[in-house]
Amino acid sequence: MKFLRKTLRILGVFLLLLMVGCSVLKNIQDRKAEKNDFKEEKKEFAEKNIALKSNTIFVEGKKLHYVQTGVDNAPTLLFIHGHQATGKHLVNIYLTKN
Repeated sequence: MKFLRKTLRILGVFLLLLMVGCSVLKNIQDRKAEKNDFKEEKKEFAEKNIALKSNTIFVEGKKLHYVQTGVDNAPTLLFIHGHQATGKHLVNIYLTKN
């Protein structure tokens, strides 16, 4: 019984440390994403005479980042992605095709 209690206690501490570590890493990642103002991407788009705007809005208390480009009277194309790098990959595809 002592062995089981000790094992569960160690497992509990390990899980707690894992959850705290994940939370800290997510906060670091979020802060890095906030600092990115798309200077590099804006420069690439400007070279092709395409405007690029980076904006953040709050929806139901959650921060939502979006990038807007193109002309207002053209059809809307929406990319939904999970990580910032994915969006940059899609931007690169867009720039190479135009």
